[in-house]
Amino acid sequence: MPDYVEIQVTIALLDGHVTGVQTSWIRPPERLAEVLREAALEVERG
Repeated sequence: MPDYVEIQVTIALLDGHVTGVQTSWIRPPERLAEVLREAALEVERG
């Protein structure tokens, strides 16, 4: 198992407008859940 993962997340929100968020990370696999939480917070902040 690799000691890193690279993920790319693209999110579009439809609420009268479209917001696109595209980010990539390279981090240890065990931090994947934390990375996804960070992405969700980033989207909430806009």
